[in-house]
This record gives sequence, C-alpha cells and structure tokens, in this order.
Amino acid sequence: GTPASDWSAPPARPPITNEEEQERLPADECHGHGQLERGACVCHEGFSGADCHLDVRDGKFEGPSRCEHGSFDEHGHCQCFEGFYGYHCHKLLPQQPYTPPPPPPAEPHCPHLDKLNCTNGGAPNNESCECDCMPPWSGEDCTTCAFWRTQCENGGTYNADTCGCTCHGPWGGTICDICQPLECQHGGTFDPEVCACQCAMPWTG
Repeated sequence: GTPASDWSAPPARPPITNEEEQERLPADECHGHGQLERGACVCHEGFSGADCHLDVRDGKFEGPSRCEHGSFDEHGHCQCFEGFYGYHCHKLLPQQPYTPPPPPPAEPHCPHLDKLNCTNGGAPNNESCECDCMPPWSGEDCTTCAFWRTQCENGGTYNADTCGCTCHGPWGGTICDICQPLECQHGGTFDPEVCACQCAMPWTG
C-alpha cells in the first residue's frame, strides 16, 4: 500500500448551488409529476408530496406509502374511513356495544284529561276521558241539570239554581221524600207514618 506519509486528503468540493443541484438531479426526481425549481419539486395538479409521488386524484394513491382504509387528501394525508384509525388507516376501532335509543314516551290514554273542568262535584274519569258527574248533574262539564220538575214529592218545588227540590215542612232529601221528625209543641206527638205532629186538644197545626 501507499505509505502513510505519502497520503493526502482530496481537495474539498465547493458547495453545490441550486442550479448545479437541479442539473445534477435526474429528470425523474419528481416522479414525472412535477418539475424542479431551485432544488425543490413543484408538483403538477393532482399530485403531492416532497417528490410529487402522491397521486391524490379521486382519492387514489400511487407510491411507497399506503392508505389501507381511507383516501389521501390534497396534502397527502391519509383520511380514514369511519371505523378506522392510525397513520395508514390500518387499525380498526373497537366495536362499541349497540345501545338502542330509549322508546318515545307513551301517549297518555286521555291527553286532555287535565283540561276537563268537572263542576258540581264531578271528577275526571281516566277510562272514559270524560267527567263523572254527581246526580242530578250531567253534560261534558257537569253543568247540565238532569232533574225533572215532577220528581219533587210531598209538596216540594223545583229549584233551577240548585238543580233540585226545595222541600217544605218536615220533608227533606233530594226529592223531598225523607221524613225529618219535628219537635211537636203543647203536648203533641210526632207520627212518622204521616210525617206530622198529632196535636193534643185544643191545639192544631
């Protein structure tokens, strides 16, 4: 071999200028999809990457990288399809157990029950969706009098304001058919059979 004393380092090469680098680089440095300008690839439309190797037309890709379950965007990044993740969209997201949405609340049987205005002692009925009226009242809101004038007994008279009978003497009840004992004066005694006082002589009335 050459004696160590005879060896000398080769002369240093001056820095390569951009123009020289452009001339030195092969013509396919930009993979045929771009051109070198000042040492860098300027890609044609539809291609991306430092050396224009990414074909991003219609989501396609031709090059050494991959996008298994996705498509490349205009910047050469892999955009994953739903359910996948990872740099190359090669990982499957864990499947979550399916939880069905809760059923919608059931429609109430009587949606307008709370709007019923049952009067005169009436009450809403959740089955019929109407007012249950107390006799002698009837109608949608229990304001219709269903009492007949001829129902008043023992001299009672019909009262339209109360939808009932106004009773006289010892008689009471809805139709004046209940005998209510009186306190007889001057020694008289009450007879429930006739619902009247049997007066002692010489008293009457």
